[in-house]
Amino acid sequence: MRRAFRELVEAELSLSERLENLSEDSITYWKSQPVQHSTCYSNYQHMVITVTDNDTSFFDLNIYDYNFSYLANTYGIVKVGGLIYQFTKDYVKYIDNGDPALISSLLTATSSDASNNIVVKPIYYSVSAFARENKKSSMQGTSTFVRSAAGNNGRFRVYVYQDWLQNTSSVDAQLKVSSYWVKVRSLRRRLFGAWYDNYNEWLSCSGNIVGNQTWGQLSNNISNLTINWTAGFNESSPTMDHTLQFFLPRNQGFTSSMRELRTDGYHPEIYSSSVTGNAVNVQATSIY
Repeated sequence: MRRAFRELVEAELSLSERLENLSEDSITYWKSQPVQHSTCYSNYQHMVITVTDNDTSFFDLNIYDYNFSYLANTYGIVKVGGLIYQFTKDYVKYIDNGDPALISSLLTATSSDASNNIVVKPIYYSVSAFARENKKSSMQGTSTFVRSAAGNNGRFRVYVYQDWLQNTSSVDAQLKVSSYWVKVRSLRRRLFGAWYDNYNEWLSCSGNIVGNQTWGQLSNNISNLTINWTAGFNESSPTMDHTLQFFLPRNQGFTSSMRELRTDGYHPEIYSSSVTGNAVNVQATSIY
């Protein structure tokens, strides 16, 4: 998926640059036309969604964790052990007997189907500009927020998102699932119109989190850990890229959301946070 998206990003940028070199008469004509996309888009439109945020529209991958795109194919599918998974923006789905004949059913499934050995787990959050969309489910939210900010420098824009989600199990009141991730996205506006292309830059992100210190035990009843949410962080992309996404806290070695933390004390809380994303000469700061 990641390689295909890179191909699409490059094709879209190439189209944008061709449009910029047209004659003035041609530019006037194209300004009145719908947004043009590369022929590459027709091959991969199943893989992307269009994000619209205020005056900005751009392509994003149809996957909730950008890092999974390095493993999955263009449909978000990857086999792990005996299971076949599909990751999308809204769901984590899998075939629990690993039968590849069921992949076509997996692609269209939006709820679990025991007769086909398909399990569907919704992603219980949706990122928008400055508010969270809560979804009713068997998991009840306890303390969640999403914040984003945009910075501009001429035609260049950077978005920084921070997303904190905590749910309580309907089975065990002491069992909570928590995650906090940060994402930086680099964009460049086309010469005319409100369409932005994903644009490779050197990305970095830094910030401070003020929260509590929580001791707990994972649901396997073996692993004990202490989470300290009062910390600073500084992350950067290893190469030029349009997206940087990572989970916090890093000092506990988490690379994904914290699963099933059981504790008799206070669960992880964030009291305040400030996150700054950079794409070379463009900067944005999100504050909670």
